[in-house]
Amino acid sequence: MPTTLVTDLWPTDLFGAPSTPTPVAVLRQQGEALGARTHNFVLGEVDTESNPQGTVFTHKLMLVAPFLRYRKPMLYVHHDLQPFPAEVYEGELTRPQNQEQWRQTVSNEQELQDRLREFFNEPRVKEVLRTVFNLSNDVAPVENAGM
Repeated sequence: MPTTLVTDLWPTDLFGAPSTPTPVAVLRQQGEALGARTHNFVLGEVDTESNPQGTVFTHKLMLVAPFLRYRKPMLYVHHDLQPFPAEVYEGELTRPQNQEQWRQTVSNEQELQDRLREFFNEPRVKEVLRTVFNLSNDVAPVENAGM
């Protein structure tokens, strides 16, 4: 059977290294950093959804505690086909009752990192993270405890 070569008609300059990290890349990095800091007792994973037309994206930073089988959305980043500007807002997990939702608009990667730093340093967010970490530590197998 003869092999047919497929001609590649795509522009050679179509794909290259992105000039700046996208919101999903920043969220993934932060999820991995949380895992590194907690020995993966608590980490962040990113789930992405788009509208049916594929022109609007929502990235959810999921707070994950594997030993607890716990997975809840903590933060959302929403943007059009272009990654910036983007809207960053908290989920129900960290939002105190009877208070407005934390919500920011960012126009570039640096602003996104700055707003994430602010959010992660909110006392209510740190309390949620500590609680989930402590619960995970209490149910971790003995060989992983005390890391």
